[in-house]
Amino acid sequence: PEKTQPETEAPLTPEEKALVEIAAEALWNERGDLPDRAHFRADISYGANGNTNIYVDFELYIGDYHTWEGYDLTLNADHEVTRIDGGYHNYRQYLKGATPDRIAAAEAALADQLKDYGDQHSGYYLSIDREGWLCLTCEVIVDKAFGDHEHKFFTERICKPE
Repeated sequence: PEKTQPETEAPLTPEEKALVEIAAEALWNERGDLPDRAHFRADISYGANGNTNIYVDFELYIGDYHTWEGYDLTLNADHEVTRIDGGYHNYRQYLKGATPDRIAAAEAALADQLKDYGDQHSGYYLSIDREGWLCLTCEVIVDKAFGDHEHKFFTERICKPE
């Protein structure tokens, strides 16, 4: 996983925007404890091989980084929500503490740690450490003798849960 920038795909059509609105209304009505929709990005996909379902996925973002907290909704051909699933990871508890300044400080600290490796790394991604801190993490694979390699992980804490 790496730092994710805003989607570069074609913008949603008016019909797709309407589907996202239907799905969002159902999701926020069922799970009233979710953070503001501004923290989520939506993606739409369609069933194949005769499957007429429409799938709307909402993923929580902290800054420009996707989290592993997402919600998947299924709509039938009549645009009725038939399934809501997800929310297995609780990244939303970090939204208040993960300020742009703290994220930028973690990015700068990681860049400093990685300066000897150039751009030969996984890209930055979010993780939660054993003590419950939200972290910015990066992996470098270092080649060793005889075709072997080593995985090195670099982590900077951003904030505790709130």
